[in-house]
Amino acid sequence: MKLRHKIALLVVLIQTILIASITIDSAVNEIKNTDASMSYHARTLAKVIATRWLSDIINDTITDKNEFNRFLTLNMSLDKKIAYIVVSGKKGNIIAGDINRDWVNYNGTTTEALSRIVKSAPVHHGFKSVNVDIKTGKETIGNIRIVFSMAPVRKKMIMSIITWSSIGAAFIFIGIVGAFFVSKKVTNPLSKIINAMRKVEGGDLEQKVDVTTSDEIGHMAGAFNKMVDGLRERELIKDTFSRYVSKQVAEKILKEKDYLGLKGEKRIVTVLFADIRGFTSLSEKMPPEEVIRLLNEYFSVMIDIIFKYGGMLDKFIGDAIMATYNAPLNQKRHELKAILTGLEMQKANSRMNERRMANNEPQINVGIGINTGEAIAGNVGSEKRLEYTVIGSEVNLAQRIEAQTQKGQLLISEKTYDAVKEYTEVIKLNPVHVKGIAEAVQLYSVINVNVHEDFNENT
Repeated sequence: MKLRHKIALLVVLIQTILIASITIDSAVNEIKNTDASMSYHARTLAKVIATRWLSDIINDTITDKNEFNRFLTLNMSLDKKIAYIVVSGKKGNIIAGDINRDWVNYNGTTTEALSRIVKSAPVHHGFKSVNVDIKTGKETIGNIRIVFSMAPVRKKMIMSIITWSSIGAAFIFIGIVGAFFVSKKVTNPLSKIINAMRKVEGGDLEQKVDVTTSDEIGHMAGAFNKMVDGLRERELIKDTFSRYVSKQVAEKILKEKDYLGLKGEKRIVTVLFADIRGFTSLSEKMPPEEVIRLLNEYFSVMIDIIFKYGGMLDKFIGDAIMATYNAPLNQKRHELKAILTGLEMQKANSRMNERRMANNEPQINVGIGINTGEAIAGNVGSEKRLEYTVIGSEVNLAQRIEAQTQKGQLLISEKTYDAVKEYTEVIKLNPVHVKGIAEAVQLYSVINVNVHEDFNENT
């Protein structure tokens, strides 16, 4: 059942209960008022009779019956509900009375009929009897019984019920129309939010719900828009980082509370540059499609190795690869992970060359340079295209070191070596001068790495 139907049903239910309560209360009050009126009428008659015919009642006989009967007939004509009146003496014998033929059919004299009625059924179905003792002082000298027909009361109650039911039906109709109008005002914005949610569930993060009210629904729409903005931002970051790092690392970045720090920060990073030596001259001798196939094969293998050791793929520069460690997430022994990446790249290069030699294809040789130092890390670009990267002189030095490599070499700077010297076997080279650096740079050629058994490439 739709919400608008539930609201309309609730309104109708409340109105029905309200109208029923009013109708029942009206009927109950009508009965109470009727009882009070009947009792008052009976007491008044008893008082008058006790005053005017006191001696006759004491003597159990009415001297002037004509006058007494006119008095009773007059009172019965004033109250059409009276079915009959019975006046009894001190001993309970009937000494006078009158019957309204509209309510009671009888044969014979009034006294005979009253005697039969009182003996057979003092209170009939649909009648109400009110008894009042006639007293003089504290002594009871007689009794007056007035029996009222409830038919007029029932008729009045039925008319009251019909009246209130008609009013109730009109209010219910108005309530239904009003409920549908109000529920439509309530449910239409909710329907828009639900439809937008379903589209978001399907992956459409461009949804936005217009906030037209300041009530709870308006707050809900505003919260939904903020949620979608957050999802859109997270998807942007996830999409961006999934191109740079492994899926696991990308998800971990999104879970970090401070991932907005990607806007820019200084970090100690280890940067790796890998480049195919002599690629320009090699590519000039190959068909374009073979060049692209070679690069795709090379990049696929090398990127998997970078991701294996928790590195971030920073960028491609032609045939060169730039990878960064310890950014954007903190990493233990990031210098060692970069070197392990480089060594495994060399092994992968050897396996590629074996396959290419078997297929009579030209071989490639990769030179790798690694440096550690402080750099600025953050998102660079515009809203339409952002790239997370690291920049600075230490990054440039890593590229300069890679340029010093001969085929198959893995060269590292002194800063990197200082962090991993307990694990590595190296050949210390002569210091070299590189572009942009005033002093000569000490380089080391890595031969092998000996890591402890507790080393974990994912920590």
